[in-house]
Amino acid sequence: DFTVSCSNGAGASAPTSSATATLTVTAAPIPVVDCGVTGLPTTALVAPIGVAATGNITNCIPGACSVAGTPALLTPDLTDFATMSINLGLDGTLGLGDALGLNSTPSLAVMSALAIPPGRKVGFMVSSGPGAIPLVGLNLVQNIVVSTLAADGTTVVESADPDGGVELEGLTLDLGNSLLGSPQRSFISFTTTAASRGARLQFNSALAAVLSDLRVYSACVSQ
Repeated sequence: DFTVSCSNGAGASAPTSSATATLTVTAAPIPVVDCGVTGLPTTALVAPIGVAATGNITNCIPGACSVAGTPALLTPDLTDFATMSINLGLDGTLGLGDALGLNSTPSLAVMSALAIPPGRKVGFMVSSGPGAIPLVGLNLVQNIVVSTLAADGTTVVESADPDGGVELEGLTLDLGNSLLGSPQRSFISFTTTAASRGARLQFNSALAAVLSDLRVYSACVSQ
């Protein structure tokens, strides 16, 4: 609320009138983009809900791994994608990094402006490149880790990965809507039990034996 006062003349005896008005500001609704998972309503963590996308590589021989195009994860155009790559040797093997026992792990993360409630499926829309084996034909669960992150962007809240232990298991693959076009996309995710503020996807060198490039379209949360 604010007050408007008007006066005529001067001095203490001058007539004065006042009025009170209320200013109401209505925020524009946040646009929600669905990731296109068959039979599962989702929200894509694209701008303005998605506020940061980062890539990282560890245990990689220089030039052997890459994460490219991470800004595409924040655009509402779901045909845009980032790429996570592990370069195979000329003989089709993992080469020097594998010989040295390095488990190469490209990863990318997307942070949310809003808290992600527990009990939601959190994950990423992904695909193999054109002409590659569809993801549903690969045993991806053995080589991919999906984690939720705290607001600092580095602390892991929960993870779903095949190693088990104190981490959650239960990564699932859901098919993307065929209307999204080729190649066939899949939603790789797990159901969380704690609130979080972001999601991270990692895949390791074992996956590169059958798939050297992984396209990542968006981080998604079930509604």
